[in-house]
Amino acid sequence: MIMVNDKIKKALEQAVFDANQKPELASKLLSWMDNVVNGNENINDASRYSERCEISFNSVELGENNDDFE
Repeated sequence: MIMVNDKIKKALEQAVFDANQKPELASKLLSWMDNVVNGNENINDASRYSERCEISFNSVELGENNDDFE
C-alpha cells in the first residue's frame, strides 16, 4: 500500500490545526488522498468527488462571524 508522503501529511495536519479545525478533518482528507494514490478512488469521478467534498466541508467549523476563511 502506498501512503501519502510524510511531508504532505504533516503539512496538511498543521494546516488543519492552524485553521482551528478538528484533527478528524485532516484524517478524512488524508484517507481520501490515500485512496486516490492507491487507485481505490478516481479523483475524476465527479459523483465521488462531490461526495468527498461534502463530507469534508461538513467537517469544517466556521467561527462565530464566519470571517475565519476570508
